[in-house]
Amino acid sequence: MNNKTIWARHNAKVYGIDHKIDFLTADFMKLRNITADIVFLGPTNTRTKPNEPFSIFHHIKPNPLSLLAKSLGVSYKIALQLPGDTKIEELPQLFHQSLENNGL
Repeated sequence: MNNKTIWARHNAKVYGIDHKIDFLTADFMKLRNITADIVFLGPTNTRTKPNEPFSIFHHIKPNPLSLLAKSLGVSYKIALQLPGDTKIEELPQLFHQSLENNGL
């Protein structure tokens, strides 16, 4: 169990909603035939260079467009946790391209 899962379970218990949530930690891209009320994406915060701003298009693996396409197949409610130094101007581009690629 990774740290994000541990904290998510802890917070759900603190707020008294742990009995309402099914936590699933898996290779998201390999999941089949699954639906959910919401998809929470928490990509790793790995950088290639020190002090480099986080880029959605360069640091998220797998490809962020593939990740969003898969997410939209599971739920239209998506939460995306990003580092504080994310290049925020990339967000509209990401969602626009993702929706366009999915015919939405």
